[in-house]
Amino acid sequence: MKTKIDGFYLGFIILGFIAIIFILLPPLKTIFYTPVSTLRETVLDAEVYNSISLTIIAALLATASGLLLGVPLAYLLARRQFWGKRLLEAVIDIPIVIPHSIAAIGILISLIIFIVFRMIISCNKQDELLISISVVHTVKMRFVGNC
Repeated sequence: MKTKIDGFYLGFIILGFIAIIFILLPPLKTIFYTPVSTLRETVLDAEVYNSISLTIIAALLATASGLLLGVPLAYLLARRQFWGKRLLEAVIDIPIVIPHSIAAIGILISLIIFIVFRMIISCNKQDELLISISVVHTVKMRFVGNC
């Protein structure tokens, strides 16, 4: 049996193809318009390799934790009634309700407060004020001024 595609669905199909093109175009352009030697050099670079490895590991851990924790929790929420169920559902809905920009601003403010309390101020032999900031041993910045 043939299904008639009306204008509404045709519009959604076209918009879907446009979205797929916007997603696929940048990586395909990178692959096909970059010389093979440059791609090989970039892929073999230690920082790029570490970045790709970290991304894959993070994705695998997120997927595994979602399966191990999320599926049983979803089953309980769908099939059982228990005390605190509505509160638990509300907590689960928080990431959907709060916009990502607000969450990012909250994280940024927390990071700034953390940096301010971890600030180390010292003067070196040239009487320059050195303010070293270290965030969990990953990001290090140094500001140089007069003492």
